[in-house]
Amino acid sequence: MIITVSFHKGSEVQRDNILWIAMAGTHQIWALLLDCGRLPKKNELKEGTCLRFAGSGNEENRNNAYPHKAGFAQPSGLSLASEDPWSCLFVADSESSTVRTVSLKDGAVKHLVGGERDPMIKVVDPKTKNCTTLAGTGNASNIIGSNFTDSTFNEPGGLCVGENGQLLYVADTNNHQIKVLDLETKTVSVFPVFTSENAVVDGPCLAEKPKTLPKLPKSAPGVRLSPVAACPGQTLQFKLRLDLPSGTKLTEGASSCWFLSAEGMTVTFANGNIS
Repeated sequence: MIITVSFHKGSEVQRDNILWIAMAGTHQIWALLLDCGRLPKKNELKEGTCLRFAGSGNEENRNNAYPHKAGFAQPSGLSLASEDPWSCLFVADSESSTVRTVSLKDGAVKHLVGGERDPMIKVVDPKTKNCTTLAGTGNASNIIGSNFTDSTFNEPGGLCVGENGQLLYVADTNNHQIKVLDLETKTVSVFPVFTSENAVVDGPCLAEKPKTLPKLPKSAPGVRLSPVAACPGQTLQFKLRLDLPSGTKLTEGASSCWFLSAEGMTVTFANGNIS
């Protein structure tokens, strides 16, 4: 998630010249300067400079006055509070189930609220640090109940409030749905998402791009089989067994890709489900 903010230096507001980026994969908060400017404890930086603002890169829940020594765990959302007394970025740190603050004055990372691992929608008062449950039971499932407290979610990963403030849209990650919470009637519904087959669009649907072979890293192990002689029209059966490390398993129903190449024949590529 990325968000553009006004950066403070003391109480003086500079230009809207910084794009803040939540880097979930590297567990860090980055800053991209859209104009020449300055970050805390940094000299003047040129336009287009992109650098780490906070986060060591280790996946952990660690607060620190020194931003590069602090640790995040897949930060996936940012919200700005540019005015005093806050002057910070609020960070939704997904895997630690916390809301953290990153100071716009000195980069210090602090804990605000959270730490419980439960798939619920909560409301936080940053002044009192009071956290209350808005929707969800705490069970990871997919139930559309008659009200907020009877409905369930499974790793909700994104929020968006509608224009009039009545509807709250929730990206319910593991249920592959967008759920709509009506903040007035306290009811939950599923936002309809149409596929290209039945969607009405202004113009033709774009054709699906042809599949391409994935690029394997050079360090990937290769298995070379013994030559097999085959006559034209003969059918060969190839069986593959995967021995996974102890404690590792494949996600049931999730798509997987595989490909087979051989000298003098066309590469075969397919998508399938492994369970």
